[in-house]
Amino acid sequence: MTTETIINKAVSTMSKLSQNNVEEVADFAEFLLQKQENDEIRTFTYQTLDKSEVFDFLHEEEEIYNLSDAKEVF
Repeated sequence: MTTETIINKAVSTMSKLSQNNVEEVADFAEFLLQKQENDEIRTFTYQTLDKSEVFDFLHEEEEIYNLSDAKEVF
């Protein structure tokens, strides 16, 4: 099914619901949209940070401890 077909089917179904149920569907749709936008922002942020050199110092830092420094090994 195409997106347009699904939307038309949803609208047709919603037109048969009570106002309270239509409001609940609308609230849920807004929740899903907000979740999608947050996921897109998070993905963009991770991709941007991954490409940047901001955290390169973490990889360049010299190792000051090794396994022989551990008092207890699990």
